[in-house]
Amino acid sequence: MSNDSKKKKKEFKRQNSHKMKRVPESWRKPRGIHSPMRQKRKHAPKMPNIGFRSPKEVRGRHPSGLEEVLVHTPSELDGLDAEEHAVRIGTSVGGRKREQIADKADDLDLTVLNYTNVEAAEEPEDTSGSEAEESGTEEDADTETDTDDDNVQRDEEDEE
Repeated sequence: MSNDSKKKKKEFKRQNSHKMKRVPESWRKPRGIHSPMRQKRKHAPKMPNIGFRSPKEVRGRHPSGLEEVLVHTPSELDGLDAEEHAVRIGTSVGGRKREQIADKADDLDLTVLNYTNVEAAEEPEDTSGSEAEESGTEEDADTETDTDDDNVQRDEEDEE
């Protein structure tokens, strides 16, 4: 399948959603007696109908034109075609098996749609935040000694 046959769908907005903030854009069928949208007037926004349906061969596919396949184990990647299928790793799959699936998918040149989850699991925790906290405590300690010195100087001045 080519990506050209999978076009962006038209977004149908609820009538008067552009006029009133309290009316969300999510589609609802207009039911008013005098509604120009319901009457399908030329100047009114279009309502969804069967003519806006996507072609049968691309219906239900990923926007890239590939068919999504939900995978939970590396063995489920066998028999998938890289030109027709895209892999989505199940949400219940743990980090170790997620890595195995991603590695095997790379070997087979398969597209992994939620690959970012794999990268996030691999990265170690960032320690730069703890360093900043430590340096902040050092600065606080310095300011405390400065204020103590100021207090000592004031006490000496008061005694004179």
